[in-house]
Amino acid sequence: MFRLILLLTLIPVASGNSEGANTGACANLTPRHGSFSAQTSTSPWGIFVGGPSYTPGQPFSVTVQSTGSQQYKGLLLQARPVGTIAPVGTWTTNVADTQQMTCSNANDGITHSNNFLKPLTSTFIWLPPSTSVGSVQFHATFVESYSTFWVDVVSSVVTAGTTACSSNPCQNEGMCLTSSDGYTCTCVSGYTGVNCETSSTGSFCDSNPNPCQNNGVCVNTGNYYTCQCQSGFMGQTCDQGNTPTPCDSAPCQNGGVCMNVGTTSFVCSCPSTYTGTQCQTPISTSASCSPNPCSNGGVCSLSGNSYKCDCSLGTIGNNCETLVSSGCISNSCGTFGTCQTLSTGGYFCVCSNGYSGDTCNEPPTTYCGVGTCQQNAPCSLSGSYYQCDCPTGYTGQNCELTQSACSDSPCLNGAACNVVSSNAYSCTCTPGYGGLNCGEASNTYCLVFSPCSSTLQQCTLSGNWYRCV
Repeated sequence: MFRLILLLTLIPVASGNSEGANTGACANLTPRHGSFSAQTSTSPWGIFVGGPSYTPGQPFSVTVQSTGSQQYKGLLLQARPVGTIAPVGTWTTNVADTQQMTCSNANDGITHSNNFLKPLTSTFIWLPPSTSVGSVQFHATFVESYSTFWVDVVSSVVTAGTTACSSNPCQNEGMCLTSSDGYTCTCVSGYTGVNCETSSTGSFCDSNPNPCQNNGVCVNTGNYYTCQCQSGFMGQTCDQGNTPTPCDSAPCQNGGVCMNVGTTSFVCSCPSTYTGTQCQTPISTSASCSPNPCSNGGVCSLSGNSYKCDCSLGTIGNNCETLVSSGCISNSCGTFGTCQTLSTGGYFCVCSNGYSGDTCNEPPTTYCGVGTCQQNAPCSLSGSYYQCDCPTGYTGQNCELTQSACSDSPCLNGAACNVVSSNAYSCTCTPGYGGLNCGEASNTYCLVFSPCSSTLQQCTLSGNWYRCV
């Protein structure tokens, strides 16, 4: 059996990730759209806040609005304390085709749920943390198409309002919670009172014999206590198990990556210049495949002044010395690979971003190798990656996809695209739209949608849109 290594490449779609922003964009807010760069012109969309200040723990409205008639498809929206990049607070949304996303904490961002055109005006609700995080700004990225996007559009600065808990009146590590009539303090054990100011016992360990579980030792600290836990336990009262894993002691040397195998064993994925069960043995610069250093049927080949082993299925390690019959284990394929378990036992790694090797730990030397671009398409480097110039009729990162007339999603406003021939299509428009690509508001738009909220206003068509007069 031979090791199966697949190169997983990123295949761009017409308008970026159709199911929401990639978490890799959480910090710099930049979509991973190949070699395309953010627009430097003024964004056609702005962020408008619900007031000059927010109250900790209270909902705050944030509106995204077009400055003209352009509609976006992709969105990433966060709240950040001024001068930082970590998002804070949580979001809710009732806006169609949008959803919550998680970057640092649950639901701390808003993104799109598909690549439909979004409304010209959308309002989202941001819930700040219960304690003040100082002044904040709202940051957003808008995607119009795969090649056209605006990064880090910001709102005006919103200052933090004051609450009854702003000065933290709770003493002795008590937790302050705002309420409709002020605040309440949740006291830790051993304290009581409105502000947790009163000790409920003089010596906690004496009046409450050993509150520490699992043979933990109780130690008085003023009017409170701490627990000195036995090995294998943790927590304030030693109530949480802390079973060590084989990798906790960092057994892999010389940059080796440790992977736990069950609860009693480990495997080291070694750099190309070291070998051994703990990556402790340098590989000789005068490497040789005779005698064969690869175990368990591994195939040896020279690589510069070193050698590498192509391992058979179910074995891993620099010399294929470790048997893994149960399939994928923790971190089997490293950072740049996805592990696939085989029904016959063992596994193989699907590598990405140009990485290779049995555990995807060998970085790429060049992206434009023989056969990188299919259909004999020219390959060229673009920044730190590569780009294929696909011939007519093909698309995809490596020109591996047959292109149809609907590949570029020409139909607008939620219309369905129907392939007529290899180079022709038709659009089935949603109610209220017409034209070749359903980009024009039809004469029935006002009757179908009744967009004017006031009964005193009349809906009339204006170009490809409508207005209320």
